[in-house]
Amino acid sequence: MGLDNSYTEIKHLKGHKYGIEAVLFSPSCEYLISLGDNNDRGLFVWDWENEQRVTSNKLGKPVNTVAFSEMGDYFVTAGQQHLKFWYFDENGKVQKTETQNKESIMESKSADLAKVRVKIFVGVCCKSAQVFTLACDGHLYIFDKARKLQKWMNIKVERALSMTLANDHLFCGCSDGVIRVFHPKTLEH
Repeated sequence: MGLDNSYTEIKHLKGHKYGIEAVLFSPSCEYLISLGDNNDRGLFVWDWENEQRVTSNKLGKPVNTVAFSEMGDYFVTAGQQHLKFWYFDENGKVQKTETQNKESIMESKSADLAKVRVKIFVGVCCKSAQVFTLACDGHLYIFDKARKLQKWMNIKVERALSMTLANDHLFCGCSDGVIRVFHPKTLEH
């Protein structure tokens, strides 16, 4: 890039009608997931190198975040009353279903949220066949890859805002100006 701010676009992926909330590569970088904003609510899986949309899903509820499993065999979307798992086949390819209008969609399975109090998720991370989700009320939930709730804890904050996983630790951004850090295996902090 020169000082004149000129860029050369190398790929162009078009499909969302409104804004895009999040993008995330699969661990193999074969696929790119894009989540539309609250107005768009589209979830697309892209073969980004060939500029092809592989699937096109419309989400019923707003989604805030997405995370891939370490092995790339599934990804999880989380948001307002929404925690869904999207699985790839045994060869790592998208499992898609044709709709009546010839669009290809990817089937999802909802997590068991029966014991979850507030169902507005602001963060999701995957580690060692576990899915960690953070709700806005400060509850950290752990699901297995079969979508069953394993355990939960209150991280004792007024409001949770975000979560990421790095260096084998969960980092939770909170409204009190504090980042709470936990070990994913023990939840020690």
